Amino acid sequence: DQPCVHKMASHRTMPFLVLSLGGEMLYILEQRLQAQSIPPEKSRRVLEDVTRVMLDPDFVAELFKPQPLYSHTSTREIFDRVAHSSIMRLSQSSMDKLYDLMLMGLKHQSVNCSHPRELIEVVLNHLEAIRDMVAFSSSVKAVVNNVISQFLETYRGLSAGAFNIIRQTLLMFLQDKRVKVSLFLQEQVQNNDASFVLT
Repeated sequence: DQPCVHKMASHRTMPFLVLSLGGEMLYILEQRLQAQSIPPEKSRRVLEDVTRVMLDPDFVAELFKPQPLYSHTSTREIFDRVAHSSIMRLSQSSMDKLYDLMLMGLKHQSVNCSHPRELIEVVLNHLEAIRDMVAFSSSVKAVVNNVISQFLETYRGLSAGAFNIIRQTLLMFLQDKRVKVSLFLQEQVQNNDASFVLT
């Protein structure tokens, strides 16, 4: 029975992975748009387009179905599609860097959860940050609010053991990803071998 419980919990990991990576993606894109002095109107359109595609109700419904975690290739394909849904154009190397930063951001948060249930906070923080970024559009904000409700409804009642399995599944997915991030190095939360300082 134990393997069955383990499988059921690990098959609930996709929303944690994709929603968190999506939050990381939008945060990095917002920073880049500001750094490049892109006009506010254009920046808003990029953030709105990306959020709309990433949190499309049909896609989210699929995401919440119990399933094995996607491979790295399939997960990357989701975000390639999302990134290119807007007027913004990213080169292959820019997309590679963006995806590495997204993965390392999530890895840092997952490694530093002192309790597996904190993963709920990680995802909610991402979703609430996305909602703030698209606050100018009531229709996109409503889409984000629906995902927040669905996420809480699905995961609120899960046991600590199930969250532990979800966290292990996430960390296994992220374990081979070792990229040095200048911000993490500056803040001394990452070592020179790209491993994280445990807080």
